[in-house]
Amino acid sequence: MNKIGNHRLALSALLAILPLAAARPAEPPNPVKVEDAIHLTTKIEAVNLEKRTITVKDADGKPVELEVSPEVRNLPQVKAGDTMNIVYYQSLGAEFKKPGEGVKGVQQDTVSGRAAEGEKPAAGAGQQTRATVKIDSVDAATNTVKFTGPKGVLRTVAVKDPKAQAFIKQLKPGDEVELTYTEALAISVDPTKK
Repeated sequence: MNKIGNHRLALSALLAILPLAAARPAEPPNPVKVEDAIHLTTKIEAVNLEKRTITVKDADGKPVELEVSPEVRNLPQVKAGDTMNIVYYQSLGAEFKKPGEGVKGVQQDTVSGRAAEGEKPAAGAGQQTRATVKIDSVDAATNTVKFTGPKGVLRTVAVKDPKAQAFIKQLKPGDEVELTYTEALAISVDPTKK
């Protein structure tokens, strides 16, 4: 074969390979997790066992009466001057999945617990929800993503966290993303320090 024939063959092979190389998917984005916790500590101003209420002060110093559920079995252990601690935690994780690899439908796990009888009241509860969504569009300029959830509902979400913004910018329509939303609440009472 002459030089011109070899170049034509090489050029033909290169032109045949280019569309395949271009169609090869880029590396999927690394999973991302955004989390936040709110801590609140307040003094208990009053306890009414008959009404099953406690009084605390809000951020402005105004008294707020809270009804205590019958599940709180240790209310008689609580006294005015005790400290009530509240922690609320939430997180959202997102992970790229190949089609069909993510969880099917909506999966939920719940956990809860409370203090033993005779102890100061304490309780905690948490829930984790997982679902796979299909990306409809990503607007990198406004950091919004549109996706369809497992029940067919289309949602538009404004993404504020910089790590999550970087994640969505790597997505394209048709991609599947497994979302994991976790929230938990813990409440405890510490005795008055003498």
